[in-house]
Amino acid sequence: MLLRFHVREPLSGLPDLNITAHTAANAHESSYACVFDMDLHAYLGDCWSLNWLNNTEQIYPHLDLETVEQQYQIVKDLTTKSHAMIYGDLDLIYHEKISTFLGHGNEGAVQVSSEYHDSSKVVRDSSLVREASVATPDVLLDTLRRQREALYPAVDEELEAEIHCHEETEQKVQEVLREIVLRVAPEPMLAVFQ
Repeated sequence: MLLRFHVREPLSGLPDLNITAHTAANAHESSYACVFDMDLHAYLGDCWSLNWLNNTEQIYPHLDLETVEQQYQIVKDLTTKSHAMIYGDLDLIYHEKISTFLGHGNEGAVQVSSEYHDSSKVVRDSSLVREASVATPDVLLDTLRRQREALYPAVDEELEAEIHCHEETEQKVQEVLREIVLRVAPEPMLAVFQ
């Protein structure tokens, strides 16, 4: 079994279950959202998952061209903001062809319009923005700020209040974390909060 998902803690116990799991980030960082839809006012995906989907679309319908190991390395190299990780069975599953898990694309494949296979089309869509990636914990505030920018010069008082509330909350959280670090950690840790 091959799993691809987001986790915040290292995975354990997978080798005994014949499972290989790919994650978008390691246990010490966040994944990053990277495609924003201006019409929906929402991020459509994280960079790691979108890189994986684009790679899969590039080799489709020849899913036997890459192994799990090769695809993992390609996607890991394309994902620059977070550090993708792999856990579990690296002896058997790691060397299996992608077609083992996603089907044999050239055998009775459902025909999908070619526009869905042109990954560059997604980036060219005028309502989508892929100029920067945003850490997952910052997505809410970034989305609200983008909504505010879209309204400029008009002002939405409720939106302004919501942004202000989230900014204040984030500031309080940072102050509490800084206090905790001051009490329990050595001096070099303070650099994280400056």
